[in-house]
Amino acid sequence: MNVAGGNRAALVLALVCSVQFVDVLGVTVLVVALPTVRRDLGVDPATLSWIAGAYPLFFGGLLIVGGRVVDTFGRRRVFLAGTLVVTAASVVCALAQHGVTLLVGRAVQGIGAAVAVPAALAVLLAAFPAGPRRTRALGVWTLCGALGGAGGFVLSGLVTQAVGWRWLFVALVPVGVAVVILARRVIEAGRGTTARPDVLGAILVTGAAVMLILGFTRAGEYGFGNWSAWLPLLLSAVCTAAFLAVQRSVADPLVPPWVWTVPSLVLGALVALVLTFTTSGASVVGTLFLQQVLDLSAAVSGAVFLVFSAAVAAGSAGASGVVRRMRRVPAMVAGLVVVAGAMSVSAIAVDRRSLVLFVVSLFVSGAGLGVASVASTAHGTSTTADDNAGLFGGILNAAAQIGTAVGIAVLLAGVSIGAGPAPGTPDANARGHLVAYLAAGLFALLTAALVALLARRWSDGPAVRPASPARPEHAPAP
Repeated sequence: MNVAGGNRAALVLALVCSVQFVDVLGVTVLVVALPTVRRDLGVDPATLSWIAGAYPLFFGGLLIVGGRVVDTFGRRRVFLAGTLVVTAASVVCALAQHGVTLLVGRAVQGIGAAVAVPAALAVLLAAFPAGPRRTRALGVWTLCGALGGAGGFVLSGLVTQAVGWRWLFVALVPVGVAVVILARRVIEAGRGTTARPDVLGAILVTGAAVMLILGFTRAGEYGFGNWSAWLPLLLSAVCTAAFLAVQRSVADPLVPPWVWTVPSLVLGALVALVLTFTTSGASVVGTLFLQQVLDLSAAVSGAVFLVFSAAVAAGSAGASGVVRRMRRVPAMVAGLVVVAGAMSVSAIAVDRRSLVLFVVSLFVSGAGLGVASVASTAHGTSTTADDNAGLFGGILNAAAQIGTAVGIAVLLAGVSIGAGPAPGTPDANARGHLVAYLAAGLFALLTAALVALLARRWSDGPAVRPASPARPEHAPAP
């Protein structure tokens, strides 16, 4: 199959963005359908909790390792392998007759996505050289990820009510098969490295991420005082300390220490984490508000989030122009401020029980998310080279997925705290949702101030040179 250069680039973009959409969709695709899954499979609440958390747990926990796997074995090979794993696991989920089978399928889906997503980003960076075309391509990429996260809520309610939750997984199978067939013909093979894998570092960083996500997830269910919350958080801190020590002692570390001296990557990852923390967590709180306070059905609640998806699309589509006019850091800061304002509008909507104000807040939040996400991805990947594209992509995506998992857990904990000692009534639930939205808005606003401060401080300093002479110079980008 011979494809002209421009057509090849368009096909590559379509392939990697479809993988980005499907894999990010997996984080939220079962949220609204969970009550139906529990009834159909007869699972207990504990198993249902693990089914809900298995995918983001493994997806977020393994993304940094996945990024290094891409650099070691080559982007096309890992892209195909990850997509095949996600597709096969989707079949398992669709056919599951027991809760444990669905749990295993969701965990394997997360593992496949953890290598497929950084591989897809590495493929995109290789296909589009730095410049306006890459910025536009990253805008489409970010749009597909944001739409995937928001679309999960919509599809979960609509598909479950129309034809059943299993079709959420059935629909992924032909998409995965088509991607694999086309990718073999369109995506050019990239060479991996001969570096020996840092197995101990991989185990420690994965353990740290998984324990962090698990700890906040359990805190959202049982509170931070419960041992099932604080013990994983403690283990995460221990794993992180051990990981940093190991990275300084091995010849070829999983995450070379010089990576953390690249200002563009650090700021991009920070913004990616905070954006998903606030918007993903707020989306889950929003579905609860619509169903528990406004008494809307799951399908209608999902449909309301179409406004959010449309706003993300609009924000992402216009982001390249915004970034070009404002530059990347101001665009990130502006997006965070807009998201913070949207959280305040959501809090007012909860206080007044207003669906109209809530819809307005969804639109504003989605627009801010779209702009800031494109800017953070462009900023975080602005200093990549062929031999570290997977690593940088893994770090950026790991930040986003960890932000999603932790944000959902923390804001749900805020709902429980705000509801007081007698939750369950509409008034108590509304108080909890109000607290969660105010906390999310404050966090986004403080992060905007921090990013602006750090960017100004780093722009006044000297360029940062990686320790390895084979690496390119990484000058802080505005």
